[in-house]
Amino acid sequence: MRALILIFIFGLLSTICNSQVEFPSYNAQNIFIEKGDYYFDNNNFKKAIVYYNIAFEKDGDYTAILKKAEAYTALGYLDQAIECYRIILKSDYKIQDRYLLKYAFLLLKNNDIKGYEKWLDKYNRNVHSDIYDYVHGVDIRKKMYYDSSIVIVENEGVLNTSESEICPTVHKNDICFASTRKNLIGTAGNNYYNIFSAIFIKGGPLGRLNTYNNSLNSELNESPIYFSDNTNSLYLTRSSIPNTNLKTYISNIPTNMNDILALKEFTIEGFGSIGHISLNSKGTKMYFVSDVPGGSGGLDIYSSDLVNGTWSKPVNLGANINSDKDEMYPFILNDTILYFTSAGHDGFGGLDLFSVSLNKENSALKNLGSKVNTEYDEFSLTFSPGGLTGYFSSNRPGGFGKEDIYRLHYLNLKIKHSYLYQKRKSEPEKKEIILYLSDGTEYNIISETNTGFNFGFLPQETYKMIIQHENPMATDIINNDQLTEKEREKAFILPDPYEKTDIDLELGMRYQFTVGMEPISEEYKKALNDLSKDYQNDKSSIIDLTALAKELLLAEGEFYTIQFEKDDDEESDKKSKEMTSLYINDQT
Repeated sequence: MRALILIFIFGLLSTICNSQVEFPSYNAQNIFIEKGDYYFDNNNFKKAIVYYNIAFEKDGDYTAILKKAEAYTALGYLDQAIECYRIILKSDYKIQDRYLLKYAFLLLKNNDIKGYEKWLDKYNRNVHSDIYDYVHGVDIRKKMYYDSSIVIVENEGVLNTSESEICPTVHKNDICFASTRKNLIGTAGNNYYNIFSAIFIKGGPLGRLNTYNNSLNSELNESPIYFSDNTNSLYLTRSSIPNTNLKTYISNIPTNMNDILALKEFTIEGFGSIGHISLNSKGTKMYFVSDVPGGSGGLDIYSSDLVNGTWSKPVNLGANINSDKDEMYPFILNDTILYFTSAGHDGFGGLDLFSVSLNKENSALKNLGSKVNTEYDEFSLTFSPGGLTGYFSSNRPGGFGKEDIYRLHYLNLKIKHSYLYQKRKSEPEKKEIILYLSDGTEYNIISETNTGFNFGFLPQETYKMIIQHENPMATDIINNDQLTEKEREKAFILPDPYEKTDIDLELGMRYQFTVGMEPISEEYKKALNDLSKDYQNDKSSIIDLTALAKELLLAEGEFYTIQFEKDDDEESDKKSKEMTSLYINDQT
């Protein structure tokens, strides 16, 4: 019926919205989950969601909600998919680690960076525990998990304007960066860089731009900025021309933008030019750049150790890292990896981003590759504390301005082989209408046309027919700010239909229905009317059999359920000897 199969459900499906839900393990006998899986595997995700809703209403199995999350993901409805995972993760229902990974990347795609970092870290810790606490032997580990490298680069549009934005750094709940914008709106520019910041708002995305601190900014170039929480120190690089005659200033870390800071020039004996500071986690080893005589050429990267409260004579990191051109913006991640920018090593053109291991002397340089570097300039890469999210600057085409800030996820993950998961089975659907009873019993009814079918109902007990126009996407719930969190959860698990119609069915009356997406013909309507008159004129009938013709017009692409619900509050006709009957295309 042109992408529409109606669901017929006999009996009242158990309602769980108003009671405490139990969390049973997956019940493979739930026919509605299996039917949802069929439609999912055939890319009919909205119809799959309808079946998963029915499955959850049937027995409260949170497997159905997990499968809804996958269906919403496939449709690109990120908010709905995230809501499914959020509800599941608050419950007692246990999900496999791979779903934590899926959830983390959903949050990332929805710009919830903090949420992404939280759940990816949870995934990594679970996998590490699985591999190293329970799996013994390298060969067994290789059979269970494989290494996967994931590189994601996205323009961090919240930060960027038509001006230049460079040198991002993450500190607590802020991203600080330098920009030539004149104000927060960024509609006018300067010829110099000032420090601005954006805060991670509730829910994870970036927002609310501010001037980081009024006393930091001047009519010179401020960039980059570095924070050392161990010593509550802020290091600021300042110059009249970017990356020329660099000076570093130090102060306490401000608590708000109006703190008046006492900036003091930071020097190390013998070095009149110092910039681009980065420290190890203990604050005992410093990396910086300088163009002092005696280097390899241009700006070189140096290191210095804190000994008895004094910084030691700097050491040039050598030809393995420094070239005859500029090496800049060193950043130390987890005390093990040095990231930096270079114009002198083999790359893709312009400035490129490189890394080198600090655990082994003379470790080989690694260009971050074509997914990160381009023929244009990429520079000033830093990472959030967990090392899961990086930020860098680039003047590549397609941005908002002269230089933009980009977000980077450069991940090496261990992922369990797919063959270790149980795969669901789907069989090809025949050209039949599938009739499901609420106990899972299945009947197949051959459909004669592609536009609809006819069915009738002769109740010998009191019934009512319930027609529901289903609401699989639940957009009205997700976007309803008037609902509390609990109210939204409850409504989202089992959304109310768009429309619901109850038709009371009288004892002994035969009801005939025509269902489809096209209006029934006038000839068919006339035939139904004639049939109705025949029944009404049949005075010999002991029970008044009135043919009541009803036309159900369904919108193409929408989803409906039809239930026949027995009314147990009404007594049946004691004299009735016949059974309640359902007729579909003349089959009883």
